[in-house]
Amino acid sequence: MTISVQKRILIIDDEQPIREVCVRTLTPLGHSVETAENAEQAIACFERHPFDLVVTDYRMPGALDGLALGREIRRRFPETQVILMTGYPTLENAVAALNMGVMDYLVKPFDQAELVDYVNQRHGKLGEISQQPLPKILLVDDSRTLLLLFKSLFEKSGYKVLTATDGKTGLSLALEQKPDLVILDGELPGLNGFEVCRQLRLNAEMQRMKILMLTGGAESEENDRAQKAGADGFFSKQAPRSEIVEKAGQLLHLHKQNFPLNTGAFTLRQETHGKSDQ
Repeated sequence: MTISVQKRILIIDDEQPIREVCVRTLTPLGHSVETAENAEQAIACFERHPFDLVVTDYRMPGALDGLALGREIRRRFPETQVILMTGYPTLENAVAALNMGVMDYLVKPFDQAELVDYVNQRHGKLGEISQQPLPKILLVDDSRTLLLLFKSLFEKSGYKVLTATDGKTGLSLALEQKPDLVILDGELPGLNGFEVCRQLRLNAEMQRMKILMLTGGAESEENDRAQKAGADGFFSKQAPRSEIVEKAGQLLHLHKQNFPLNTGAFTLRQETHGKSDQ
């Protein structure tokens, strides 16, 4: 698995939703991410400071399309790596991109895990690789199907993943391995997830650990139980997987920046509650 390093990244696309998705996906991983709508704005960004990686759309309005912009960036800033995005892939475009030094060809639409994987691959070529350990996530759920699904998603996003299928094993693993983030199913056989969360919060060494609860019952009741147990946030099991991965990344970023316990937890709960009401 490629280890990602925190770099300065420029996203160039005339579609605001694409830019926003890229920012939401990459910023929680610790990267400094800026955006531009077209080639002219991108060049202005480079005039302020250099970038390690550029992710640019192929088709854009203005004098320069993504391919021409990538060629200009590679000429003026040879240390900057370029990923070209396109919704209209052709063999001719791919060959042209490779000939001018584009290192990857990302086809739209793409999911968040795919974007992270592409960026991590490029970071393996950006110079020195960080020797810091990968962020560690513990997943505790009695559904082996969900465990395998989330394990795959998080590993693709550059995390080390541990798993447990019951509360007692999950609690033991958390105390032994001290993960950065624990994602707990609320209803587990034996020791339930809320009690696991409560016991972790009673341990002084676990105070900075981030905890995300997955719930399946009535939202108001589960919300109250999660807050009382000391969780940093909660999600319904029916929530889109991409949202859970995104929020987990945000919590891990808070952990890395040494924010105190429950910093941002209220915001997470409020945002989640608001989405469920829509």
